[in-house]
Amino acid sequence: MNRRITTLVYLCGLKQALVCVIFPACRGIIRTRRRSFRGQAGCRPAHTGTPIAPDAHMRQPHVLALSVGSAALVGLVAVHPATIRAQEEARYRIETRADRTGSLQNRFNASQMALLEKLNRADIEHLEQLREVVVPESWSEDELSYSVLPARYAAAEESSTFLVVYLPGQVFGAYEYGRLVRWGPVSTASQSNPTRAGCFALNWRSTGRASTVDPDWFMRWYFNFDNREGLALHEYSLPGYPASHGCIRLLERDAQWLFEWGQTWRLDPSGRRLLRPGTPVLIVGRYDFDAPPPWHSLTWLSGKIELPSAPMTGVDTAWTP
Repeated sequence: MNRRITTLVYLCGLKQALVCVIFPACRGIIRTRRRSFRGQAGCRPAHTGTPIAPDAHMRQPHVLALSVGSAALVGLVAVHPATIRAQEEARYRIETRADRTGSLQNRFNASQMALLEKLNRADIEHLEQLREVVVPESWSEDELSYSVLPARYAAAEESSTFLVVYLPGQVFGAYEYGRLVRWGPVSTASQSNPTRAGCFALNWRSTGRASTVDPDWFMRWYFNFDNREGLALHEYSLPGYPASHGCIRLLERDAQWLFEWGQTWRLDPSGRRLLRPGTPVLIVGRYDFDAPPPWHSLTWLSGKIELPSAPMTGVDTAWTP
C-alpha cells in the first residue's frame, strides 16, 4: 500500500514538473531589434546654379537585420524559440514560380494585386515574371500596416509634407507633420549610375514630358527634385529592381497622388531666385547590388527601418533654379 502511494506521489510530481517547468520553458524568449540606419546627419550647404533642361536619371540604398534570442529548456525537451516565434508571427510567405498554382491575377483580386505590386517593387506587368513573389499570409485594408517605414518620423514633424526615399528597400514614404500617410515601391537608378543619397526638395512639375535621354521615353506625372541634374519622380515601369537612368520611378497611381500632394518651389518674378523650397525630399542609403533584394527576407519585412534623426541641416543644389 505504501509503495502504491509513493508511486502515485512520484507520478504526480513528474506531471507537475512537466506542466510547471518544462512546458513553459519551451515557449522561449525572443528579442527583436529594430534595424537601424546610420544615414546622413546633415547635407551639404546649397550653392547657386543655373537652370537646365530636366532629364530622366537615377540613384540608390542599404539594409540592416533583426537578431533573435535563444531559450534555455529544462529536462529532455529542446525547442528552437525562433521557430516558435516565426510560426506565431509569420505575416508573409515567399512563392516561387514552381509553387504557383495559377496566374496571380486569377488567384487575387484587384486590391490584393495592388498590394503585391507594393510588396514586390514591381508593377502588374512584371509581377508574373518574378522568380519569387512575396505574398501576405493575411490581408488588411490598411496598406500602411505593411510598410517597413516608421509610422511616425520626428524629423518631419514640422513639415506639412515630407518625402523619404529609402534606397536599400526601394520604397518611398510620404509624411504629414511626421505621420506616414502613404508608401509605395520605387525603381531608382541602375548600378552603372546609382542614385545619390542626400537632401533635396520638390521643385516644379509637369503632367508629362519626354526624356532628354531618349525621346521615346514619356514620363507621366513628372515632379522634379534636382533641377541641376534634371532628376524627377515620375510614372514608369517597375521591374522589381533598380533600373532607371537617374530618376525615381513610381507606380502610376503613386505618381499621380504625389503630383497632387507635393508642394512646388516658389521663385521671384524673374524666376531666378528661390523664395521658398518645395516639399523636402530625403533620399537615404545605398542599394546593395551584390545581395538579394531585402524585401525577399521575411525577417526584414517584419521589422521597421530607423531613419536618420536629424537629416535636414542643409540643402543640396537641387533647390537652385
